Amino acid sequence: LEEGMTAIPSYLFYGCPISAITIPNTVTSIGSYAFSESGVVSIEIPDLVASIGYRAFSDCAKLTSVKIADSVTEINAYAFDGCTSLEEVVIPDSTSSIGKSTFKGCSSLKYVKLPNNCQRIVEAMFQNCASLESIVLLDSVTNIQSSAFSGCTALKEVVWSKSLTTLGDSAFRSTVLTELQLPNTLTRIGDSAFRDCGVLTTVVLPNGVTNVGNSAFQNCDALTTVVVPDSVTSLGSSVFYDCDALTNVTLGAGITAIPISAFEHCNL
Repeated sequence: LEEGMTAIPSYLFYGCPISAITIPNTVTSIGSYAFSESGVVSIEIPDLVASIGYRAFSDCAKLTSVKIADSVTEINAYAFDGCTSLEEVVIPDSTSSIGKSTFKGCSSLKYVKLPNNCQRIVEAMFQNCASLESIVLLDSVTNIQSSAFSGCTALKEVVWSKSLTTLGDSAFRSTVLTELQLPNTLTRIGDSAFRDCGVLTTVVLPNGVTNVGNSAFQNCDALTTVVVPDSVTSLGSSVFYDCDALTNVTLGAGITAIPISAFEHCNL
């Protein structure tokens, strides 16, 4: 690449077998699909880059290392989707905009550091990151959107934000969390949020949750104990469907009707 260039055009290295490249220090933006499906192994994004484009590095199956400069303010949707060899990501504090599915399908990803100002984990941001075992959600995070960690089949530890208010649909579906220590700020748990969490044993919802969505805990095969506080006024249908180890349920005063199939195929 030529020194002095300020932008890497869209599709410039799309599908190219290159394994190494140096981005000039003058570049301020990386276009859509710029390196998608290329053979690049490592990349260092220089200090003037502000924007990483849509699918800029998607499906770079050999990419193991990415260094994102502190100048980057925007990472667009699917930017690193399908980078199956990527093991570590540090998102700088300068980054204020992150698109959906940014690291979806990064099946070797083991470590993630979120920016200090991160307010939401966007839709499918880490979906199917099958090697991710833990995540720290900083207290700035208020919203975890749909499928954010769905299919993270090694995820067993979450440090929850003390400001979290909303868990989206399928947010932690098919993870291996054994317990939930959700914050009292939480008000909504979306449909299928913890569905198919096969080793989850105990659910004590915080006093502040008002809505628990359809199938939120469906097919949690190890779940034995559920405590629903008085604040909950709406339980979705099939909320604990097929939790066949469930033997101990406490429902708060806010529940006036048991929805359809709420406890079907449970050992009650």
